[in-house]
Amino acid sequence: PRRVSLPKALAPSSIDLEVALALLALPRDLGAHPETGKPVRAGIGRFGPYVVHDGTYASLKGDDDVLAVDLARALALFAAKSSRGARRGGGGL
Repeated sequence: PRRVSLPKALAPSSIDLEVALALLALPRDLGAHPETGKPVRAGIGRFGPYVVHDGTYASLKGDDDVLAVDLARALALFAAKSSRGARRGGGGL
């Protein structure tokens, strides 16, 4: 049988059939990235809930719900992640 991890904020006693089916349907498509046209997805992995686009992962924050996150929020998470990487600078010598 297929299994899925529960988000930390979700108590096992609060899960009904609708939520269980939604969790089992993960990862779910959020839409196409406006710049690349490639899909953006949300799911739960080894390190918790995430969004992914073209091999780039971004973790969902505490108030984000993997079942409710939308494309706009995912794009904001990717933008924040790329700006953090730019601030660190290149790895040159």
